[in-house]
Amino acid sequence: MVIINPSIMRFLFPWALWKGSGDSNGIFVTFDDGPHPQYTAPILQILREGQVPAAFFLNGSKAALHPGLVREIRLQGHVIGNHGFSHMSMEFRKKEWIRLEIAKTHEAVSRAVGCSYCPRLFRPPFGRFDPRFRRILEDMGYRMVLWSLLSRDFSENSAERLIRTVDSHLHPGAIIVFHDGHTHGPVLIEALPRILRRIRDRGFQFLSLPEEPAGTPAAKG
Repeated sequence: MVIINPSIMRFLFPWALWKGSGDSNGIFVTFDDGPHPQYTAPILQILREGQVPAAFFLNGSKAALHPGLVREIRLQGHVIGNHGFSHMSMEFRKKEWIRLEIAKTHEAVSRAVGCSYCPRLFRPPFGRFDPRFRRILEDMGYRMVLWSLLSRDFSENSAERLIRTVDSHLHPGAIIVFHDGHTHGPVLIEALPRILRRIRDRGFQFLSLPEEPAGTPAAKG
């Protein structure tokens, strides 16, 4: 996972969505690397109980293996995004390979959910990309979504520290990235209900990412 300096990256790549409006109290919850047969379902239950919308950026190979979880994510009203098929870095790869990674995941999600649903949001594995992605994604009808708050749940062994990390970096319009497809899933499942309650207690509201293709305005709170 790349540690992104949001201000520098937003300046260099303003066409990607890094955060929502800083003038609102909106927060966007997202998950990467799933679906996972052990962790995705409990996370969906936590979100359902808290009435929290989220976006799941799915690994295409896992989506193909667990189509029932893909359908459940969508049935519960969450946004599904494309996170590539093999979870390999796409940065400076051949364009044909990049397109194939995106297309195979698109197909796996559409097959699981139904051909009428087309993912329109893309997040590159590890957050790695290069300037060519703007044209590639526009041509494929996708919009790139990154993040402004990295939870570090992929390396955290303590629910308490994970809660503190999110709480200390929370800001208006934050796009928070968690992971439902990582071995640290149990820590996230323990911490997530308290994280969500804390966000609400601080006066923020949970919003859904707009399911719109490239060239559309940034998310608004």
